[in-house]
Amino acid sequence: MLGFGVTLGWLRFVPVNTNFYVDQIDNVSLVRLVRAVLPGVAPLLAGLAILALLILPLVPRLRQGDWLRPLVPVMLLGSPLSWRQYMGLVALDTLGKFEQLALALAGALALLIGMGVLPSDNMAPLVQGPLLLVLIWRWYRAARPVAKSADA
Repeated sequence: MLGFGVTLGWLRFVPVNTNFYVDQIDNVSLVRLVRAVLPGVAPLLAGLAILALLILPLVPRLRQGDWLRPLVPVMLLGSPLSWRQYMGLVALDTLGKFEQLALALAGALALLIGMGVLPSDNMAPLVQGPLLLVLIWRWYRAARPVAKSADA
């Protein structure tokens, strides 16, 4: 990816790579879900629409200067490619019990599948489902209105 003339070649390959993997079952992005319902939608168009819809409720929080934590779930949900390996980024914020439990469940299932204890056939939704729920829950928690304090 780095080097003289290499970066441009890598950037040219990104759309090819995205188009190949965007509809894979282990892709935890909303773009994949949109394309499952509307197969003809371009990944870029779906991603931009999702990003716009997810960022709008965050504008008040972003104006307060809190950028990183609320945008992590937006970036992962709106990206055409979001793999379970990226889920560690949600730990940039404090995780609640539900999120910890969901991530532990997904990790345990992935481990058991990798060890051959559970069959790998059709198991991706069981692993990816909790991860997607955590991202949506993190976004919801960032987007909900913050109660005004009595001191304000």
